[in-house]
Amino acid sequence: MKRLIRIATVTAFVAVACSFWASGRNLPQILRAAVTKDPQIVEAQANQRVAQSTLEQTEAELWPKVRAGVNQPVLNSGGKYKFTPGVEAEWRLYDFGATRAGIERDRVKTQYYKHKTSETAEELAFQIASDYLEALQARESLRVAKENLARHEHIVKQLRIILEYDPGRRSEFTQAEARQIQVQETIISYERSLGLALRRLARYVDPPVTEGELADPFAEMPITDILNKYKVSEEDALAHPSYRAQARELESIQAALKAAERSRYPAVGLKGEANTNDSSVYLTMSVDVFNKATTPTIELQRHQAQAAQAKLDQIHDSLVQRAEVAALQMREDQSRIEISESQARALEQVVVDYEDQFKIATRTLLDVVNAYSELASVKQLRVQAQYDLMKAKLDYLSATGNLAQWAKIPDVSKAGDPEADQENDKDKKKGGKDKAEQPLKLTSLDGEADDAAAPLDLESYNDDEDEGEPYTGPEQVFVHVSDSGELIMETGNLDIRTKAKPQPATRASGKAVAQNAKPAPKKKSKSTTLAADNGKKADKKSKTMTNPRRRR
Repeated sequence: MKRLIRIATVTAFVAVACSFWASGRNLPQILRAAVTKDPQIVEAQANQRVAQSTLEQTEAELWPKVRAGVNQPVLNSGGKYKFTPGVEAEWRLYDFGATRAGIERDRVKTQYYKHKTSETAEELAFQIASDYLEALQARESLRVAKENLARHEHIVKQLRIILEYDPGRRSEFTQAEARQIQVQETIISYERSLGLALRRLARYVDPPVTEGELADPFAEMPITDILNKYKVSEEDALAHPSYRAQARELESIQAALKAAERSRYPAVGLKGEANTNDSSVYLTMSVDVFNKATTPTIELQRHQAQAAQAKLDQIHDSLVQRAEVAALQMREDQSRIEISESQARALEQVVVDYEDQFKIATRTLLDVVNAYSELASVKQLRVQAQYDLMKAKLDYLSATGNLAQWAKIPDVSKAGDPEADQENDKDKKKGGKDKAEQPLKLTSLDGEADDAAAPLDLESYNDDEDEGEPYTGPEQVFVHVSDSGELIMETGNLDIRTKAKPQPATRASGKAVAQNAKPAPKKKSKSTTLAADNGKKADKKSKTMTNPRRRR
């Protein structure tokens, strides 16, 4: 009986596990798990930190620079070889906004890399979803091809039986086998396509996506719902990560152009020097009287700004066009699906009629296998139309910049902020601190639930120190009182033996005092005398108590 119960339990567990695995992961779950851990995202987040460090480096130019140095003459015509330490400080007071323009350039650059991280996440999600849809198309095409193969195997099986009684129909049998082999070759091609698509997905997804997990991710999203929820507008195009990143790139180039133009103006600063001989403060001014590279640098920034503006307009037009084309294609693909489904239903009836007519010799074998091929072709067209519809929906979400929102992918650009890294480091430090171990507690072995079972603090006794140190070991210690009035300690791992002092103790802090402890029955165990009871009562008690061994 127990064996049957055990087998039933294991069977139920396996059934539940198989049902859970069969449900699998949907596309949004796959995207959330793959995008956040991909090396491309990690690289983009690292670029964010690099841009932030560059900004901090540029901002540091507003602060004064202090240097310390020493001079030790090695050869001197005056014969002076005095060791001379000194300090030098420089501070740029005014440079016509050149430093501020550089800071603004780097600040906009940090925003550019932040939007670039979001753009990378969108593009990566689009690539993974595209591979997913290709794998789904290959699986559906493979399913249709296997159905076609089953029909050919059925007709070949019937012809084999007919051939036993009518050898003259061997040509029809050979023709049917040839068509069957042709379908098998098609199946091999679809299996190869499915394997390649799943292998491409395995590059991003761990554990890899299986064939059973593939499903239409937009099955519950009609075209009208997508168009109403994610509309094509000017605001959506301006909010796309690609457009935002390029806009920040244009702003950074414009700030760099401003910094290059301001670099031709004078820079006024303050300089101070001090050593053991003298000290002085200077008001300095520097300007490039002749620098051939200044003008080409400014022209370079202007050309880059023009190129960035042109690319920004191109991105805007491309996003709007992609969204509009995807919306039109979705409606067209939906019509194609409906038409192909109607054709498939009609051809299925044609196949049944041709098979019946072939049995009564009113239709040839060629008519039957041609009907098989036509039905398979229509079903393949239906699979292709379904794939085009899913791809159009994916293109629409990507063009409107809502793919990450649809898949509920977290904002990966926040992980690249230095502030987030500092908060994570603080959390790690807080969680990594060693917590103070709880002090050792003494518990009475007496089974009665009274005050004797209250935990007691144990302190180590030291002859050389006036104060005792609390013992914080992890072992559990039990205490009971012997017949002679001594306090007995028992441990599982420790063997502490501290002899009791014969004279009254003067340092109470170095002892373990057990209050309200009742005598417990005597047990054979490793015992340690911690302390003798203070006062004359303990002496009288020890004299009046008789040792059981002595009585024997």
